[in-house]
Amino acid sequence: MSARVLALLITAALAVGLVGVVGAPPAIAASPAPIAAGTTAGARAVPASALLAGPDAADPTLAARTPPSPRVLQLLRHGRGSDPALRGMPPVTLLAALPALDHGELRRLARTTPDLLHDLVRRPPTPSTVRSWWHALALDERDDLAAGVPELVGNLEGLPVDVRDAANRRHLAERGRDLHAAARSTPGRGAQQAIGRDLRLLAEVRAALEPGAGPDRALLALDTRWPGRAAVVTGDLQAAAYVDVVVPGMLYAVSERLVDWTEVAARLQDQQTRLLGGPGRGGGVATIAWLGYRTPDLTGIGSLALAEEGAVRLEAAIQGIRGMRPDAPPHLTVIAHSYGSTAALIALSSGRASADALALVGSPGGVVRDVSALSVPADRVFVGEAPWDPVVGSSWFGTDPGSPGFGARPFGVRGSGGTSGVSADGALVGVSGHNGYFDRGTESFRNLALIGIDRPVLDGLATDASGR
Repeated sequence: MSARVLALLITAALAVGLVGVVGAPPAIAASPAPIAAGTTAGARAVPASALLAGPDAADPTLAARTPPSPRVLQLLRHGRGSDPALRGMPPVTLLAALPALDHGELRRLARTTPDLLHDLVRRPPTPSTVRSWWHALALDERDDLAAGVPELVGNLEGLPVDVRDAANRRHLAERGRDLHAAARSTPGRGAQQAIGRDLRLLAEVRAALEPGAGPDRALLALDTRWPGRAAVVTGDLQAAAYVDVVVPGMLYAVSERLVDWTEVAARLQDQQTRLLGGPGRGGGVATIAWLGYRTPDLTGIGSLALAEEGAVRLEAAIQGIRGMRPDAPPHLTVIAHSYGSTAALIALSSGRASADALALVGSPGGVVRDVSALSVPADRVFVGEAPWDPVVGSSWFGTDPGSPGFGARPFGVRGSGGTSGVSADGALVGVSGHNGYFDRGTESFRNLALIGIDRPVLDGLATDASGR
């Protein structure tokens, strides 16, 4: 890339809040391995053991139900976080042992070895293993775990939405009480500033959970460690026929933009509900404002590292959605903007997660050559590129998904030629620049809503704006 184009992208990041990263372009991934017989086109066969994030037993579900050894319980009750035997414990072994601890022991574990629980969230057993483990527990064991280690229960993929929401809200409240207590007793300007920063993060999460006049919201994921991670659901994720995972890019920190991104996802859910004919019609819709990874700021420009980390977490989130409803999975769409599109392309080309549709807007490119590398039906990969968006067409992270050779289906974003608002006759208008793809009343937003409910998109100006 020329120095002139590089300067343009950096300027765009500063001027319009580029949700992307500028740096040395990575090598484009090689063509995917041949698809095994009996698998869906675009989805590569992967051994079940390869889907386990940690070094689990050959039968992880059985391992999760195996009574823990006295040695394991001794480590959990009295070990220290630096103990190699504790840190090296396989995820399934740890999960199986936790129900043997009482509430007080669980709280001690959470406070003295928090990294142990965070590592379990980062390298969990498969959602199906987690689901089987949870269903095998007695009610009092579930209650003790939800109260004793809510920061774990709230983030385990495969658990029911209501369980995770309640645990995450409990952790949110407890963390707030701890920070307020620390503010009263901790001296030092730097320490007070850090506490204030963390309190603002919690306040942003609480504000994002306020539904206004819309459907109830659920806190599907929460990490209160700075800079935070969170995922907020609008709608009934446990029952909805259609689910959208909406992925942002750069500058969307939980502490500053979770409310904004949750409102984007809530508007999308409202638009789709209207297009289906109203609440309760068409099976229902749930959207997830997914800030489940650390998005880059300007200091992070130049690396794919955060996209790669985000891809791993997005894979787990997708597996979790499917794992909580194995007998009636929803139609799952990933909608990703700019740097988030780069993370989504990595996730959906790994062979560990699949989607029924993928919509990319404002993309700086990704490390796959074409749609055949994605675990998404080839005819359900869509791309939107607005005029005057300095990011699209840059191919900075690999192939531009808007290029003909990539194979994605372009959808209309230009409307009647306007750049903002809705014209007097109600026609949908166009998007200009990098940040307007999710604006209500635009052709882009209407098409994203249609993609998420598996309806035909408009490749030109809509004749009306019903449902806007």
